[in-house]
Amino acid sequence: MPLYYNMYFFHVENPVEYAQGLEKPRVKEIGPYAFEETRRKEQIIMVNVDQINFGQNYAFYWDQSETDRLYCVNPRGEYSCTKDDRMTVLNAVQAAVVTMLVPKLGEEDFAYKLELLEALNVALTDPTACPGCQEGLFINTTPMEFLFEGYAMDGAYKLYY
Repeated sequence: MPLYYNMYFFHVENPVEYAQGLEKPRVKEIGPYAFEETRRKEQIIMVNVDQINFGQNYAFYWDQSETDRLYCVNPRGEYSCTKDDRMTVLNAVQAAVVTMLVPKLGEEDFAYKLELLEALNVALTDPTACPGCQEGLFINTTPMEFLFEGYAMDGAYKLYY
């Protein structure tokens, strides 16, 4: 019996307007994108009569027919998904940096919070300060890149979630 990994994403419809402070983010749930999971046991070693040790290899394969059967909704709102659909999602790495650093400061450190946010903004938008970090708060990627292949950050690095 096959195992399926069905993934949903939150596609951000207005990343530019949100980043400029003009609108609240408009998100649309897209998916499910279906991937079949296969497992293979390797290096099987009989330890004793009651114990076997082994390594396990996991692999995921895009399954277009299962995705279609589940009525997957793509970012355009159509019931026609592919593994290469372009979607705009939250840049989890940059969001994590901000959420880890800023809350640790108390109210008395408000001026420092502003300086820290400004420094992070410069680091994440200035190519000379951090090559490949200019993606911003949102990234444009595909389900395949986001989950399994990684995506290029301004051509400098390949990032895997």
